[in-house]
Amino acid sequence: MSDLLGGAVAVIRTALAGVRDAQPLYLSAQAKADLLRDLVEVEAQVAELRLRVLGVAQDLAVRDGAHDTGAWFAAAVPVDAAVARAEVRLARSLETWPQVALALREGRLTLAQAHVIVRCLDDVADALTADQRAEAEALMLAEAKSLDPRRLRLLGRRLQALVGRDDAEAAEALLLRAEEQAAVQRTSLSITPQGDGTTRITGTVADAVGARLKMCLEAFAQPRKQALAADGRRVRYDRLLGQALGDLLERIDPADLPWHGGDATTMFVTVTLDQLRAELATAELGFGGERITAAEARRLACAAAVIPVVLGGHGEILDVGRASRLHTPVMRKAIRLRDRTCRAEGCDVPAPWCDVHHPHRWLHGGVTSVDNGVLLCAHHHQRIHDPAYHPERRPDGRYRIVRRT
Repeated sequence: MSDLLGGAVAVIRTALAGVRDAQPLYLSAQAKADLLRDLVEVEAQVAELRLRVLGVAQDLAVRDGAHDTGAWFAAAVPVDAAVARAEVRLARSLETWPQVALALREGRLTLAQAHVIVRCLDDVADALTADQRAEAEALMLAEAKSLDPRRLRLLGRRLQALVGRDDAEAAEALLLRAEEQAAVQRTSLSITPQGDGTTRITGTVADAVGARLKMCLEAFAQPRKQALAADGRRVRYDRLLGQALGDLLERIDPADLPWHGGDATTMFVTVTLDQLRAELATAELGFGGERITAAEARRLACAAAVIPVVLGGHGEILDVGRASRLHTPVMRKAIRLRDRTCRAEGCDVPAPWCDVHHPHRWLHGGVTSVDNGVLLCAHHHQRIHDPAYHPERRPDGRYRIVRRT
């Protein structure tokens, strides 16, 4: 047996040595696809042989004085201890689940899929009869043909409800209700200012809440991604979602929110007239004293969710913005109908995802009207208020926003 197994390994090593310098660069696309699939199958077969040996390697730990097989394996290979322990657990579980072992041995299953399937089966084994365990094993292997490990894990969570039960739907409903109740108990959210201009938001919410938030944020992130692409920039997905959260908050109508502190939930931006007119100046957000730039204050004042408070030189209130100073819903619709897309040069983000920018309302007492409004996507709305950029309005009404030299 030693010669047989050792000979198989020697053949594999010899074969790989023979292609050590072979370059797949000039293979056809189909040949590369076939080769990659074959290599994944071979990798699974080699992994199964390793697990088969590892499952009966307890004597190695005894011989070398290791705590257990996993500890011996972690020191001998070496691999991460957690990985070694997981490999040993899988090796021993495969003795219980022969269909999974056979699928791995034949290359019909990846090692990652095997880890997930065996863990899911182990979790429900005590609640199933022998026939139901075989049915569950076969079900997971059938689904593994089209599901990746993550989706297999989701299927495994409902495995007990799906196997050998006439009331599978009712059982799954009970399982989902228990998960939803547990999610409520585990829900948490923390908002922690970091002291460097950022705030860390961390939390755990129910799947339904997470799915709705993700859908809303992606609705904002996708047009922003288009705008950034027009500028020739690439932005990470997680950053797009973070920026989209700001867009979402700015579009919430205070009238739809509960009262807070005896008044409608509204954010105030406090800034002096001199600060407002300066390119580089600061303003105060809300009642907590958080500082932002005057440029950001000007941008936020274009949204109905933020009310500007302008102070004189001695701190007296010169003006408090009112909803009537902002474009009315009818005006906004007219501007969207007129402009159709973002009016920044080279940007075609559609009207529903754009802000209405009023270039003269604050500094020059401009009248709030359709003529004094222009449609800008969130990205270019931030740029037009950024002192580092200079907006140039072209004769056709579009804006060319260039960085100051």
